[in-house]
Amino acid sequence: MGESAKKQQYKEPFTYADYLTWENDDQRVEIIEGGVYDMSPAPSTNHQIVATNLVEALNSKMKENGCRVLAAPFDVRLDPRMKSVKDNEDDDVKTVVQPDISVYCDQTKLDDKGGAGAPDLVVEILSPHTQDKDMSVKLILYMKNQVPEYWIVDADKQSINQFVLDDEGFYELVATVGKKDKLKPRQFQDVKLDLSEVFDY
Repeated sequence: MGESAKKQQYKEPFTYADYLTWENDDQRVEIIEGGVYDMSPAPSTNHQIVATNLVEALNSKMKENGCRVLAAPFDVRLDPRMKSVKDNEDDDVKTVVQPDISVYCDQTKLDDKGGAGAPDLVVEILSPHTQDKDMSVKLILYMKNQVPEYWIVDADKQSINQFVLDDEGFYELVATVGKKDKLKPRQFQDVKLDLSEVFDY
């Protein structure tokens, strides 16, 4: 069922309860603050190579910190008031997104449905269909929900923009790194990713 069909069948704002009735549809969607966003067509090969390499690199490092690295499709329910899976009712949640990669270090935020509340790190890999959303709508969304760190990855340019929350709760672009660089998640200074292995194509 496409976006227009959903809007005919349901009244905005949409909720996670609505979303659960669509989960068997062929077309994947996200709900952001009650509005429906279609997911992009199948990602490019470079997108998938980078996603796989990042998941492997993060997972090998983050396990030592008790964290879970989860790749899309994986539902993340967001609400600034949500601190664990116990803090929400499906009818109240108006945002559910599927980041390319989500890192959760607080296991109380995970259940069989996915994640509830802000991950410790979110990674989005740009594609032509999602670029504007990832760089604007989702940047604001993750900032409002106090996701501590957000990486925007450009697979074609082989670069990563690293955004970190400042002391006032706003995102600051702290680094733009490329294939020849190393990348450290701000919260985990003992973790260092070799981006030559991430952009290995």
